[in-house]
Amino acid sequence: MPIATQGGVCRRSERDQRGKVMKLVSILWPSNYPNFEADSIFVFNRMLLRHLAEFPGLDVTILGPRGMPPVAEQVSHHTIELGRNKFSVRLGFPWAEMRDALAELKPDVVFVNMPEQALALRILVREELRLNTRIVTYVHYVPGNVTEGSGDIVVEPGMDHAGGGQLILVRLLECLYASDLVLTCSNFARNTLMSMAERLFGPDQTSAPIEVLHPPIDLAEVEAAGCRDESGVARIVYNHRLYNEYGTWDIFNLLDELYDEGNSEFRVLVTNPTGARNRERDTINPQVTRNIEVLAKKPYVDLQHFDRRNDYYVALKQSVAGIAPMKANALWSMSVVDVLAVGRPVVAFNIASFSEIGLPVRDLVPDGSSFKARITQILHQSSSHKNQHVEELTNLANQYSAERVAFRFNNQIMAL
Repeated sequence: MPIATQGGVCRRSERDQRGKVMKLVSILWPSNYPNFEADSIFVFNRMLLRHLAEFPGLDVTILGPRGMPPVAEQVSHHTIELGRNKFSVRLGFPWAEMRDALAELKPDVVFVNMPEQALALRILVREELRLNTRIVTYVHYVPGNVTEGSGDIVVEPGMDHAGGGQLILVRLLECLYASDLVLTCSNFARNTLMSMAERLFGPDQTSAPIEVLHPPIDLAEVEAAGCRDESGVARIVYNHRLYNEYGTWDIFNLLDELYDEGNSEFRVLVTNPTGARNRERDTINPQVTRNIEVLAKKPYVDLQHFDRRNDYYVALKQSVAGIAPMKANALWSMSVVDVLAVGRPVVAFNIASFSEIGLPVRDLVPDGSSFKARITQILHQSSSHKNQHVEELTNLANQYSAERVAFRFNNQIMAL
């Protein structure tokens, strides 16, 4: 299989003859098992690794749970059981299976997608297997926030059912000291990690370098989705997880007010990205199912889950705008960038990483009244005015193309 380079095409056999191949193993603990297309860590890796596998000098393997869809023809798969709920993926570690897999693969770099597991992996590869493997950890999500002003750490309730949330945060922050390189979504995320580490471990600890690598978007997927005409009542998209921590009710209470005021006719498409939830996930956290039941009764809401990315992007293209989650610890939002990629504005509270994503000032609002005013303004715009900013928004999303992110990631790991 030929692999593209910046200077042309190189075949794997030719690449191997030119010099040593770096072996990268990306370990993927599932955050939304078994719905992989709604699993942000899987989607992130699928987009990144299929492009990384085309770089000369790099051999890519993904180590993940059974049932995981293939990422790309050039990416090897190795499967072991890695847990199936938010606690087992963070706190369980299949030592014997992981030891056997890594002993066979002998990676130069292990890409850790669950930071709570970085310390165990470091000890396994360095102490037991005696491999000179570099540990590169990506922090996709932090279940807490640093209070502005006081610097106090607030843990998300969903990770703190029995009062162990701060201990989980400590375990996550161990990755800063167990890794050779830590990557995360944004400068906001980097600052959050550094503030938490200083508060919980003290200011004198020396951590690994923490660098920003924005999550990728696959622009080919966006292009492939057909563009159908908007029809009927203007539709706004809310394409985020329906946990309370995402500000679900903060947002929908404002939309209730906007609907009751009756000045603008609209519908809201709720995509419910986590889809069908199994009994185990519902037992641990029944929030999503309860929230779906309430949302389904709202007269302006259309609930629809998309199993296929193509159908999802078609639906986004039929919308007039998106709404960002009201999440004070949002390190990034891949779903916000999805909406930008189809040229639609996203209205967001000016918190967390949303300004860093690059949302225009007109779409960053300070309060509920401004939120409703901006939504109303978009709903009343003419078709010509709606098209005025399409290129601006798609160019913004293009900055995060999977090709660009893969190129930067390759440079980062080659420099280790």
